Amino acid sequence: QRRQLRRLHGEQGRGDGPQAASLPQRPADLTSQALMAARSDADLHASIGSGVAPVMPAFAETLGDEERWALALDVSVAPAETRVEIFKRGEK
Repeated sequence: QRRQLRRLHGEQGRGDGPQAASLPQRPADLTSQALMAARSDADLHASIGSGVAPVMPAFAETLGDEERWALALDVSVAPAETRVEIFKRGEK
């Protein structure tokens, strides 16, 4: 599932993945401190589960609840430099 994440958000989570150009709206830059500070862990978890129209598909059917929480927490609590490393990791 991290591959899908990188297709949209890019190798470093900056919203510049290979599929980003074909979308009607650029995916979020998950390395943005301001953006991430404005999102709660619960909000990130919900977005991963239900998607963010029109750019991000829902992952509730493909990621379990614990996987969605783990991903939300990985992205939310990490400083920007660490988020880049999270995106470089392979599948968990």
